[in-house]
Amino acid sequence: MERLFAGALFAYEDQEEEPSELRGIIAYSGSGKLFVAGDDGTIKAADVRQQLLSGTWAQGGPASGGKLAQPAVRTITTSPPLELTAAHFCLNRSGTYAAVAGCALEDPEISRIVVVDLTNCRPAPALFAGGGGSSGAAPASPAGRHDICEAVVLDSELFGSRPGLRVLQVAWHPDSDAHLAVLTSDNTWRLYNTQHADLAEQTFELQLHSRRGLGLGASSSDGSGRAVAAFAFGPPEQWQRFSVYFLTADGSLWSLCPVVPFGCRYPGSAVEQLAAVGDAEVSPNDEAWLQRAFSQLSTPQHLDFAPGMVQSVPHALDEHVPALAGPLRVVSAGQPPGEQASQLVQMAGGSDAAQALLLTRYAEGCSVLAAATARGLVGLHLVAGAASPSWHEAAPQCICEGVEIRAVRSQVGASPAAAGGEQAQQLLLLDIVDLSLPPESGAAATSAGDPEDAEFGGGAAAAPASMLLAQDAVAPELLYSVHSSGAHAITLSWLPLLAGLLAEDGRLPAALPRPGAELLLRSSKGLVAAAPVGDALSGSALVVLEADGRPQCLRPQHAAAAEGGGAAAATAGPGPAAAGGGQAAAAQKDKESQLATIYGDLRKGPKTCTLPTAAAGKPAGAGNPEGQRLLTEAAAALRASHVEFAHQAHQDLLERIRQLQGELDKQRRRADAAEQVAALAEQASSALDAQAARVLQFQENLGERLRLLAELHWSLPRPPSQAEQRFAAEQLPAFEAAAAALEEDARALRARFAALQRKLRSVGEAAAGAAGGPVAVPPHQLRRVREALAEQEALIAANHQRLAVLEQAVAGAGAR
Repeated sequence: MERLFAGALFAYEDQEEEPSELRGIIAYSGSGKLFVAGDDGTIKAADVRQQLLSGTWAQGGPASGGKLAQPAVRTITTSPPLELTAAHFCLNRSGTYAAVAGCALEDPEISRIVVVDLTNCRPAPALFAGGGGSSGAAPASPAGRHDICEAVVLDSELFGSRPGLRVLQVAWHPDSDAHLAVLTSDNTWRLYNTQHADLAEQTFELQLHSRRGLGLGASSSDGSGRAVAAFAFGPPEQWQRFSVYFLTADGSLWSLCPVVPFGCRYPGSAVEQLAAVGDAEVSPNDEAWLQRAFSQLSTPQHLDFAPGMVQSVPHALDEHVPALAGPLRVVSAGQPPGEQASQLVQMAGGSDAAQALLLTRYAEGCSVLAAATARGLVGLHLVAGAASPSWHEAAPQCICEGVEIRAVRSQVGASPAAAGGEQAQQLLLLDIVDLSLPPESGAAATSAGDPEDAEFGGGAAAAPASMLLAQDAVAPELLYSVHSSGAHAITLSWLPLLAGLLAEDGRLPAALPRPGAELLLRSSKGLVAAAPVGDALSGSALVVLEADGRPQCLRPQHAAAAEGGGAAAATAGPGPAAAGGGQAAAAQKDKESQLATIYGDLRKGPKTCTLPTAAAGKPAGAGNPEGQRLLTEAAAALRASHVEFAHQAHQDLLERIRQLQGELDKQRRRADAAEQVAALAEQASSALDAQAARVLQFQENLGERLRLLAELHWSLPRPPSQAEQRFAAEQLPAFEAAAAALEEDARALRARFAALQRKLRSVGEAAAGAAGGPVAVPPHQLRRVREALAEQEALIAANHQRLAVLEQAVAGAGAR
């Protein structure tokens, strides 16, 4: 994979003493292509599914896999050129647009965001050697192709006029392929429509800081002094579909609801459910927002859009804007009611800073928010309760074109989260994973700076990111935590169990299995970028790029770790025996944890029973009162301990048998359903095979018909051309007349020759009769006769030749 990552990093070889900065320059699309935004101003892409399927890349071997050919690399140059050092790179859900953000090459203090249309491209010229702002870029490899794609620069006027304004995170909206969300260091969240790149469609100024008085520090009880570090979109459920979660540097979580991109389509039933949640719970602002934000689609002309769809339209309320609800209430198991759990930064002693936020959804009603700090603490929160809109009394600023709203700018104030009630949204802190990072890994981002300075265009509140959270491409219960010194895989082993329990009765178990954290790579060079790749067929993995430009493909329990200063990673992963042993140990640990949760009371056994003893000197036989007393007391003691335990165990086991029987019935129904699906798939496959056979037969029939038609076409008489018609009308009669004249001359010559022969014979006979003997003809007379005969013969031969030529010409003209 050297060609794919060639030119991705510049000027890192001479900076070994400085820690590497974590950058998002790698992205993976659902079509199996891995994209890399390089420092040379180009974007390279290659289909890596064969490499993932072979497994050699993930085992630390060469990407080619021996006989496996390396994939063709597509080099993309943008028009206009990127002209930036990429720090953020992401693809939309369909893989048609790519967003690249970073510092401009001309002035590193100015941020630049470029959106590339990957479908609107043209082949680059053969001698094209431009690199989108880098004069030293090499031309595309002959093994791939080089394209020039159209691009657009987002809001160049805003970023060009505010040096120091940093881009902290970019992400495509999950409900739209054309809307890009951008979080900047001035605590502002913008939503751009790439079709109108000159202005943000919606702007939300998150007012989490207050003006300082003279000599007075700002209070943090209402969110003042907090810097927003990351954001994540809510799951597609009720109001959470229109929610955005924010993480501040102090570890607190906030929610902004409702937010919807302009021009998105949603099922009308989903919007109607929001209005029918309960008349008492829907505020007038909620109703007004639903009425203004959505309009019914009338008779869609495209078959892709079914009836009953609604479309979001440009909207704004008159005197209210969405409010930032929070900090969201965080509770943990076992704490007294009404109290909140400590935040991640407080658990680290206050010297840490939160940097990454990720929402993973396993099933409906089961979503987990993962927040990570720079020093390696990962908090796992279950999103509980229902989200609801929050409003702040302020008039939005609208930019209109005629009577239609084009852009909306809102100053979003902080609103306390709804307290109390089972329906109020809150976060249940299930686990905290400590990755035990080395001190130098999180030292670069332990201070969030002063958000007051960021308000006036600076980026002092934004430190370089040293932590990244990513979800596995296949398994939602597998998360990747990437930091500058290595990468970890976090397995949420309790997530499938939790989803099943919440779907059945909505209750949490008393104990859950602990999540597993596995070290995938410890790099002495430092990591620069990472991205999860793969699918259900080829498997999933994590691709990382080290500071020396060397990529690696990591898989849990199959990754090679780079040990020691400067030593390269091992060329092969752990052996099958070690991997099998680790898997067996993990499975055994999980089984023991589940047995302790379900059968813990049974495994403890009955409580200790002390049997009575006979008094000294008294007989303890069954026939005397003392023995009967001892027997009665022993029976009572056993009844209170062992018999009661056996009875309870019997009841518990019967209940467990009923549960297992119910689970067995469910599994049988699932197996039957799977068999039905498999049978339907086989029937569909057979039908497709029959259709394919008919198509092949039809194709052969068409081929035979085309062959017969071609033969008939070439066998048909061809009409004479204009030249042939003109020859037959003009020149052929002249040739025929000349041939007739030559024939007449030939006949005349033959008649004259015959007459001369007769005359000579008659003269000879007369001379012989008169002399009565042979007569000698004088030689001079014979010479003249011979010359005359020779001339006649030559003339006859010439006439014969001319007659043959004319006959050939007449025959050729007749054939035409």
